[in-house]
Amino acid sequence: MSILINFKICDNSPDCNWVKSCPMKAFYFDEEKQSIAINPDLCTNCGRCVNSCLVWAIRLAKNQAEHEKIQKEMDEDPRTVNDLFVDRYGAVPISNKFTIKM
Repeated sequence: MSILINFKICDNSPDCNWVKSCPMKAFYFDEEKQSIAINPDLCTNCGRCVNSCLVWAIRLAKNQAEHEKIQKEMDEDPRTVNDLFVDRYGAVPISNKFTIKM
């Protein structure tokens, strides 16, 4: 089993819900990469992180076939970190009709 993170939609916040939800403290903020990282030696694949992520950026694969399927879905995901407000808060991007040209 393995944990996969869709970094296309993850904001890499050290204060993220799913980082804090891990009872084994397997997730940490890598200062050098400025990104969330996983210590696979501490991860027990309990899945609490999956349920805690507000944008479903983290997934748990139970076998190699599922890992490959999830990885393919993440690779093909057209979203970007800019879409986080839509996913997290239901916000809709402002239409150009409502913007003021300077």
